[in-house]
Amino acid sequence: MSAIRLNIRPPPWTTPSPHDGLDLTLPKLEYGPVTQELWIGSGRVSPVPRADREYEVSGMNVLDKWFGYRRRNPAGKRRLELDHEFARRWLPSWITELLELLNVLGLLGREEQSQADLFNEVCASPLITVTDLTAAGIIPVPPEVTKALKATSDAGDALFDL
Repeated sequence: MSAIRLNIRPPPWTTPSPHDGLDLTLPKLEYGPVTQELWIGSGRVSPVPRADREYEVSGMNVLDKWFGYRRRNPAGKRRLELDHEFARRWLPSWITELLELLNVLGLLGREEQSQADLFNEVCASPLITVTDLTAAGIIPVPPEVTKALKATSDAGDALFDL
C-alpha cells in the first residue's frame, strides 16, 4: 500500500535547531491570529490559518489534544506503568507530525461546505424502507450467511474457513 500524498503544502517549521529539544513545560500552544504564527517553545509554524488552529471535532480542539500528549507532563490517564513513560524533550519526528496534521486540518476545512451540502442532501432524500430492502432481497438475511465462522488450527493461507 502506498502512502497518501496530500495536495497542499504544509507551512514551514522554523526553529534554531529541532535537535536541541524544545521546552515541553509550556501549558499550551501559543498562537498569534494576526501573524498566523503557531509557537511551540522556540519553534514556529507560519502561516497557520485561524480556522486550522481552532479546528474542533465534537467540541475538542484537535491541535490542543495533539499537543497535550506531547508535553513534559502529557495529558491522559495513567493506569499502567508504561503510561508513565514519555518523552523528556521534543522529538524531531513531532515536527513532521505537526506539519502533516496542519495539512490535514487545512484539507478538512476546505471540504466542510461540500460535506455540509452532502449531509443536507442525504437528510432531504427519501428513506429506504423495509419494503424496499425486502424487495431487493437484502432482508431477511439468508441463514447461510449468518453462520458463525469456525476457527482453524492449521496455518494455511486462508484467514478463515467458511
